[in-house]
Amino acid sequence: MSLTPKQRSFLRGKAHNLSPVVRLGKEGVSDSIIKTTDKALEDHELIKVKVPAENQEEFLNTVGELMAQTKAEVIQKIGHLLVIYRKAKKPGRVSTELESAPESNSRNNRRNNSKRA
Repeated sequence: MSLTPKQRSFLRGKAHNLSPVVRLGKEGVSDSIIKTTDKALEDHELIKVKVPAENQEEFLNTVGELMAQTKAEVIQKIGHLLVIYRKAKKPGRVSTELESAPESNSRNNRRNNSKRA
């Protein structure tokens, strides 16, 4: 699944008020973390994950492993927080809103409308 920049922007806005649902420990990506992340993605579609890491290389390896195991897509990275998305088998509110979101953002629409007046 490949998201457009506008879809990513929409999802970043939806994730703004979310708290981390999954917190990885020092052991990294374990079977229980994968199961917890899968369940959270199936229930919510859009979640935040806290990934502690000593350095950037360790962080990228951990994130890569988690994304490969869960088949999710990284929407945003802020420090040690990740916002990830995966469409649920039974589409939820986020995927429904994502599909019905307008293709152009409202600021451009207002700018275009003001030029016409």
